[in-house]
Amino acid sequence: MNIDPAEYVVMKKSDLEALYANADVIAATTPIDRDKWIEEHRLPLMTIPEFQKDMVDMTHRWFPEVVRDGTIDLNMLVYGICGEAGEIAEEMKKFIRGSRTQEQLIERLGDESVDCFHYIALLWVVLGIDPGVVYKKLTEANEKRFGPKEG
Repeated sequence: MNIDPAEYVVMKKSDLEALYANADVIAATTPIDRDKWIEEHRLPLMTIPEFQKDMVDMTHRWFPEVVRDGTIDLNMLVYGICGEAGEIAEEMKKFIRGSRTQEQLIERLGDESVDCFHYIALLWVVLGIDPGVVYKKLTEANEKRFGPKEG
């Protein structure tokens, strides 16, 4: 299945809320007006390789001490993933005990999950992994394992 990014809209939460708040007004507008509004509020979509290029460039600029012979240190990436996953768990704990509202939790999980993605995407670069190839392999294996059984 090919996914056409033009079929998906990524929007800021505040713009999405404005869209719902004005649903009656927007419903009364023409499809061209709706499409124009959505296009004006769309966030740019990046591919994983585009994220990775930015992340590699930033890591070399911001943290040159973790780059050895042009390669980002694997230990830093693995520990970074663990640290960010721990921060995700910490935010959930704070929500469960009542120290975070649901809105705060969503914002913090968004931040921490992107931090985690940052380290994971860099890990793929360092290890020379194509996540699309691995994803396809794993989903095929999981379909055989967990999908509907024939006969």
